[in-house]
Amino acid sequence: MRMMTRSCTPSCNAHRPEGGDALARLQIELVQVRSTAAALARLCSDAERFDLLLSDCTREAEPVDAGLQLQAALDNLDNPPPLVICHAALAATLRQQRASLASQAGVFGEAVLPDELLALVLAAVKRSSAEGASGARAGPAARRETPARG
Repeated sequence: MRMMTRSCTPSCNAHRPEGGDALARLQIELVQVRSTAAALARLCSDAERFDLLLSDCTREAEPVDAGLQLQAALDNLDNPPPLVICHAALAATLRQQRASLASQAGVFGEAVLPDELLALVLAAVKRSSAEGASGARAGPAARRETPARG
């Protein structure tokens, strides 16, 4: 499995390469980028497809809805990976608002807590395995039918 993380502070990513090889032990290749432009460039240029894209919800030096804008850009690509947005909105109202916006935008899921993120990564792995076995990839309409909450 290939996973890309788009984060302005990659050192915050739990299981980063310098923090151990937990993802490598799970046979997950992790590619880290710092910006939306860098993420889109890698998605378009890499010969091998990414199975999952993790992104923070808001970004330094980018609009407050950068995660949602990334999903809009992904919808214009052929065969994009599912997007999971990570954020720290524990307040119920803000959490509900972000989950609703993510769902409306077609985001695969959103997560605040580590167990939610893990559940979404596992769901993406299962989906990627099923699509690989059938030779088909879900398009934007199928992604929109996926619950956006971890």
